[in-house]
Amino acid sequence: MESISRKDFFRKIGLVAGTAIAMPLSSVFASFKNDEDLSDEKKQFLSEYQQWLLDFHRFVEKRNQNPLDIENNKRLMELSSQADKRKPTLEKHMKDSRFVDYFNKITYEITQSIEG
Repeated sequence: MESISRKDFFRKIGLVAGTAIAMPLSSVFASFKNDEDLSDEKKQFLSEYQQWLLDFHRFVEKRNQNPLDIENNKRLMELSSQADKRKPTLEKHMKDSRFVDYFNKITYEITQSIEG
């Protein structure tokens, strides 16, 4: 198995990464959780996405170190399947520019903290 690049990761979940203003990770999460203009459903999605993205990155790193780790590869496939299942909801939420802003900030911050 080959490595998954960041660009391929975003393509896999059907997105193109946007540029975001760097903020401390905790600030991003606190800001969307306290945003009264964002529905509870969208807040929940962002919280779940945050955890999913952290998990996904962790398992991709393990795969890049050991592509033959069957248990790790199974978990990576499960996480990919989760992303596929959430894609219709994500597409619906992406119509809200406020949600898009938080989503991009979370993606950017987690990716930067992992790469950094």
